[in-house]
Amino acid sequence: MSVTLPEVTFDASRPQRRARRDLLLAFVAPVILTVVALGHQVLTATHDLNPWKGGGFGMFATVDSPGTRTIYTLVTRQDGSVFDTSKPFGAFNRNDSSANAIRTATFPDDSSLRKMADGVLSEYTLFVDDPATPDDDAVAVTVEIHSIEFDSTSSTATSTLVRSITVDAS
Repeated sequence: MSVTLPEVTFDASRPQRRARRDLLLAFVAPVILTVVALGHQVLTATHDLNPWKGGGFGMFATVDSPGTRTIYTLVTRQDGSVFDTSKPFGAFNRNDSSANAIRTATFPDDSSLRKMADGVLSEYTLFVDDPATPDDDAVAVTVEIHSIEFDSTSSTATSTLVRSITVDAS
C-alpha cells in the first residue's frame, strides 16, 4: 500500500513579515501616548487646561482638579463699587448652563469667559439695575477662574488666579 502525502511548502518570508508587524505595533502605543502627553502639557501651560482633563496624567501630580476650581463673577458699578455675583455651578442661567461653567473652569479660554461675562451682565441688568438709581448701573464684568495650590513645606492651601477677563458693559 502506498500513501501519497500532500506537498507542503514553507514560506520563509512569513515569519519575517509577522516580526516586522509586531515590532511596528510595539512602537505605536508608546508614540501615541507620548503625543497625547506632550499635547496635554502644551495646553496646560499655554491655555490653562486643567491638568486632570484632556487626556493628561496630571491627576497623579496635582490637587488642581475640576472640583477645586472656582469661578468668581464681579460686576463693577457706575460708582466704582464691586458687586460679587458668584454662584455655584448649577445655578447659571440658560445662557450659561452648569455644563458650560464646568467647561469654562476646566478649560478657561477667552471665548467661554466672555460668554459667561455676557450672561452675568444680562442677568445683572435684568434683576439688579434700577433706572431710578443710575449708580447701580454695571460698567464692567470680570470673570476670574481660581485654582487651589498646596504648599507642602508650610502645609497651606492658597487660591491662585488661573485666568480672568473683564468685559465692558457698553
